[in-house]
Amino acid sequence: MLQEDGLCVLGTGMGQARVAAALLAAQEKRDAKMGAQNNMLIVLGASETQREGVDTVLQQLSAKQEPSRFVSTEYTSEARNAFYAEGGILHFTTRILVVDILTKKLPIATVSGVVVLNAERVSENSGEGFSVRLLLEGAAELDRKSISIWGLSDSPHRLVGTFGAVEKVMKALYARRLYLWPRFKAEVHESLPKEVLEPCVVEVSQPLTPRMQAIQDGLWDVMKACLKELRRVAKGTLDTSDIDTDDTCGLFRDVEEQLWRQIRGARHTVGTKTRQIVRDIGTLRRLVGHLLRLEPVVFLKLLETLRAAEGISTVWLYTDAAHHVFEFSRRRVYQMKRQHTLSAGQACEKDKQGELRPLPAKMHPIFEPLPKWNLVKEIIEEARSELRRGPLAQASRKSRETDRTLKKERPRVHHPILIAVQDSATACQLYAVLKFGADKVLEKSYQSYQKEKNSSVRSQGGKNGGQRQQKRKAEALPIVSATPISATAVNSIVIEAAAAQEAAQALEYQEMNDHSDEVGSFDDVYFHVLGDRSEVLLDISPIFIVMHDPDLAFLRQVEIYKCEQRGRPLRLYFVQYESSIEEFKYRASVERETSAFERLIRGKATMLVPVSGDRSQVVPRSAATEDQFAADNLVASHRSGGWLSISTKKARPRIVVDIREFMSTLPAVLHQQNFEIQPITLEVGDYVLSSDICIERKSISDLYGSFNSGRLFTQMEAMTKNYKIPVLLIEFDANETFGLTSSADLGDTINAQHITSKIALLILHFPRTRIIWSRSLNATADIFQALKSNQDDPDPTVAAQVGVPEEDQHQKDISEDLYNQAAIDVLRKLPGVTNNNYRQVMSTFKSLAEMSAASKEDLAKVLGGMQNAKRLHDFLHAECPRSEYIRTS
Repeated sequence: MLQEDGLCVLGTGMGQARVAAALLAAQEKRDAKMGAQNNMLIVLGASETQREGVDTVLQQLSAKQEPSRFVSTEYTSEARNAFYAEGGILHFTTRILVVDILTKKLPIATVSGVVVLNAERVSENSGEGFSVRLLLEGAAELDRKSISIWGLSDSPHRLVGTFGAVEKVMKALYARRLYLWPRFKAEVHESLPKEVLEPCVVEVSQPLTPRMQAIQDGLWDVMKACLKELRRVAKGTLDTSDIDTDDTCGLFRDVEEQLWRQIRGARHTVGTKTRQIVRDIGTLRRLVGHLLRLEPVVFLKLLETLRAAEGISTVWLYTDAAHHVFEFSRRRVYQMKRQHTLSAGQACEKDKQGELRPLPAKMHPIFEPLPKWNLVKEIIEEARSELRRGPLAQASRKSRETDRTLKKERPRVHHPILIAVQDSATACQLYAVLKFGADKVLEKSYQSYQKEKNSSVRSQGGKNGGQRQQKRKAEALPIVSATPISATAVNSIVIEAAAAQEAAQALEYQEMNDHSDEVGSFDDVYFHVLGDRSEVLLDISPIFIVMHDPDLAFLRQVEIYKCEQRGRPLRLYFVQYESSIEEFKYRASVERETSAFERLIRGKATMLVPVSGDRSQVVPRSAATEDQFAADNLVASHRSGGWLSISTKKARPRIVVDIREFMSTLPAVLHQQNFEIQPITLEVGDYVLSSDICIERKSISDLYGSFNSGRLFTQMEAMTKNYKIPVLLIEFDANETFGLTSSADLGDTINAQHITSKIALLILHFPRTRIIWSRSLNATADIFQALKSNQDDPDPTVAAQVGVPEEDQHQKDISEDLYNQAAIDVLRKLPGVTNNNYRQVMSTFKSLAEMSAASKEDLAKVLGGMQNAKRLHDFLHAECPRSEYIRTS
């Protein structure tokens, strides 16, 4: 890869950050040998934990003390210019990088390499693809050697899900080589020998309790019934050929995401029942996961919350299998028993008519702990015993000196035990169990459950209590159907309910931590949340690792760590429930990765590299524009033998774009269509096409949100006031149906809350407003091209001054360089801060911290009234409960 860059696809968890750090270190050495001073290496697409991992590995490879800088909106233009002049490794957000390239603040001549992490998300119009294209075009204008570009990905299954996914990524990165590094590759297998790690792994399979097994079987039966019903109902509208109703594929394969992708493309042809079944499939998948992670009381509360929220809209709640799920969930928490020890007279009471009746049954708690709790506790005790008198004790003493090789400060614990869990809620729960005991944790949760149950019974009392509850349910149901369909928004009720239960559970654990006695000391135990791709193993250097939840990526990280630290003892406890959903999920993830690499290997043998991937054909934008207009200026002529060339040259059409719009992909499409993009902070509108035309662009989800918040009314009022032709552009996704709503949803009467009614009211209030409907991003670019015809190019300076009060217009030119744009965006969203007073706040206070320390009287002088000052002061000083008792990695 150092000799010829390209796209590298790694196995899951095989160290994407490590490979990136190795490439950056090698490129730095290469630049130093060539005598290049202050060269710049750019890293794109990295998450926060991946950035930390790159810095950690770089400290090992190059003994670098200072971490790499992350260039974001937190830094002003002057600070970014200082970073560019200094050079080195810089992490960027694509928004800042694109804006600085277009405004010519970033010196492309000093850029020697670009590393793009998570390259499976890159497309021709994404921020990473746009940045790479701008860098290569800038390098072509300077007649310098092409920049080295490496793309890294550890998600092979995402590169085979759609047609030509790998080719599209390579085209966006201008890559001509594809490197495949699966775990079963010979070179990878030799570098990670099996004998190094295999003796250190202890597999522990824990069977489920009979009640948990019954609940899981019930959820499986409901899932099979939902899949079978889906195939019957969605026949002719959705492709369900790959859904097998005879197995549990829906539980550990993401069938829900595939179905929602189809529904978005045919939204108006899919019935309500089909959508509900797809939502139920997602609900059942989440419930199986919660069954294995949440304690019995919290899981029961989640089920009861789900039943109360869904109501009659969910059919599966009324099946026999669902009845068994609820029944066995209750038996894990309590049982209803009568007092059989009393006599016949004592076991009865008199009712209002004086007749004897049996006493009601009472709830008797049954504290059934999760099977893994005792197992993890036994493993910790075994690890401590092994360290005291086992063979690992002497070996660990000899390996302490290896901790000093890292420059970072190490924990004081010499023999830490690392527990890898699925999420932070599981870490809180397991920490409380280890510290206070399972019985005390379950007793505390049961007391909270009883208190909530009694309070809900009292609140629903009264003659019309049930009617009011049914009315609230009926009013809540249309809201779900009125919102646009999104794969991330489905099952929001289940997600919010689970999050609320976990948050309440964490607060209960905090109270236990403050008032309960500990049953043991766990200062040597650390928790790591899976999915966090940080270099936690290098930071802690554990001797014992307990994988509470199976995860393929973390297992690969342990493999690499063990091979790097061969002299250090290590033992991994691989814990899983026997014949459970987590075991099936783990096996399915391994099979999915193997299948994805096999498809990539076969595709690589017959892959056709696109011509656009050849960087030698990348020409400067100016030259490309001249050739384009030379072709466009050919007109038909019989005298010249068919065509006559017009020598008149025309510059590229200019569009002024708001900086905040670079979070979307439309600027990349416009630039690809030979528009000159001028980024600047606009007070009015998103795109300025000319001195007369201003466009406010809204996606479908943003349109709903703008109507609900009232923001669209303010935006249209400002555009109508300052521009001759205000335009509202409603843009659809190319993969979704080109329609705002279906005729079936309109109804027989006019509904003022419907989206079409709101649009009609908007037109009545602003009759000069033009509404344009766009099918996709490319259609929007064509619309802009048509609107720009016979129109002059906008002046960026004039466009930036529109909407700014006259007394503040002299500060507009310097605000781009001296003010923190991210802080301005946060400031304008605070209560009490309006468009009329936020500039006064910026002039009075140097930072948000200084503003938060001001009194109400001082805020009233700046905000123009005590009412706004009170709203802002109360918001800034509102208490926020936190739980910081648990130490995680």
